[in-house]
Amino acid sequence: MSRILRFLQPQTVWQLVVMALMVVVTPLAWLLYSTAISLQTLTIDSREVTQESVTLAESGRSARAALIDMERIARQFVVLEDKALLDLYHTSAESLLTPLHTIEDLLRSHRAGQLIKDIEKAEATLSRSLQNDSPKSKTLAENLANLGTIQNKLDQLITLTRQHTESLLGALGTKASDVRQNVFQSALFLVPITLLLIALFTVLIVRPIRHLRLAIRRLGTGQQRQIQLFGPSELVQLAEELNSLQQRLTQVEEQKQQFLRHVSHELKTPLASIREGTSLLQDELVGELSLQQKEVIRLVDENGKYLQKLIENLLQFNRLNFDTQNRQKSPANQDENSLPADLPAFDLNDLVTHTTQQHWLALSQSGQKICIGGPQVSPNCHREKLHAALDNLISNAIAYGRRRGKIWVVWSINNDHLVIDVRNEGSPIPPSEAEYIFEPFFQGSAKRSGAVKGSGIGLSVARESIQSLDGELRLAENKLDSICFSICLPGLTKDVNFANRTSVKGIS
Repeated sequence: MSRILRFLQPQTVWQLVVMALMVVVTPLAWLLYSTAISLQTLTIDSREVTQESVTLAESGRSARAALIDMERIARQFVVLEDKALLDLYHTSAESLLTPLHTIEDLLRSHRAGQLIKDIEKAEATLSRSLQNDSPKSKTLAENLANLGTIQNKLDQLITLTRQHTESLLGALGTKASDVRQNVFQSALFLVPITLLLIALFTVLIVRPIRHLRLAIRRLGTGQQRQIQLFGPSELVQLAEELNSLQQRLTQVEEQKQQFLRHVSHELKTPLASIREGTSLLQDELVGELSLQQKEVIRLVDENGKYLQKLIENLLQFNRLNFDTQNRQKSPANQDENSLPADLPAFDLNDLVTHTTQQHWLALSQSGQKICIGGPQVSPNCHREKLHAALDNLISNAIAYGRRRGKIWVVWSINNDHLVIDVRNEGSPIPPSEAEYIFEPFFQGSAKRSGAVKGSGIGLSVARESIQSLDGELRLAENKLDSICFSICLPGLTKDVNFANRTSVKGIS
């Protein structure tokens, strides 16, 4: 079966379209052909009926006119006794008999033949009487009286021609009705077949294109899947090229992840030496430092800590990507790789407070203040992943927030979902950049404050951390502040106390 399908498989899309057009048009062409043949036959029959009806009508009129001439000439002969009138009589008699024979040939009925024979017999008797009898004789007078009988027989014959014409017209009407019904039944049968063929070839044409479009969309989102396509050869070749491209992208992605892991690991070794050296200098174990030297060492130590944080973010990002890829490759083992359900609960207020205190140096330099608050909540999720997400969001709010502005970290319970909002004052994110801010290494047009340029993976790490908790991180609309990131974690609360609310203002 597959060999037959491959043999019938068109090579190009245009061949498939042409084949579809030919197959779809065939039922309609057959319908038009059969309709044309039926109409042609009906037209021929109509012409024959019309010609026969006209011939019968003209023959009847000719016979009636000839009979009137015969009666007029015969009576003139009786009065004038002119032998020349007999020739005119015989001519009129022939004019009577000729259309009668035409009518007999068209009617082809016993009744019509009998009437015509009676007329011929009466006319022959009258003709002999005119030829042989005296104009004043009683026999001729009796034979002239037979003209009324001939008239009566002719009227009956004309009535038969009229009935025959009506019968022909009725049969023609019945045949026209049958043709119309046959055309209607053929249309009822062939039109649905045509529609089914249109639907079939639409699927054959659109389905492979839709599969390619979905494959390209999955390719853009990183969800790679082998494409198995049946259709025109050029689309099948395109699917094979996409499969090859997917394999190449997978290899490139693996090489990229390997490179990032190696670079991150290799950077930690010299960074550890730098941190140990700055620690020795700050402790003045190698000698006393001046105030300016202490300031320089402080800046070096601060940037070293920041560099360490960036490397940790990079490592965290690689680890989350690795876990996500493993879950996608082995969905059956996803439950085994997921976080245990019996994680210890922790106080959310303590976690937020601890996270904000880690940024006191950056807050003091920017003059910003952090306000936190919410009900007493004890989620039972992975503390370190939630901490990583909050740490990156707060760091992002400090870096892009307005100097000497405010930052809010507030949380609430909404429909059994824990919602944590991290808001800050600053320039709004342009709509054209909003859909890309969670992409790794994406950096928008907004200027980042601080001495070190950002890496563009902080928000990506935060999103990966929240997604690993089966939650959602999104850029929320907020009319009070310029920028608001919202974390939504489903069903993770064990204890909620709305009466206990805290508020911590800026650390400087």
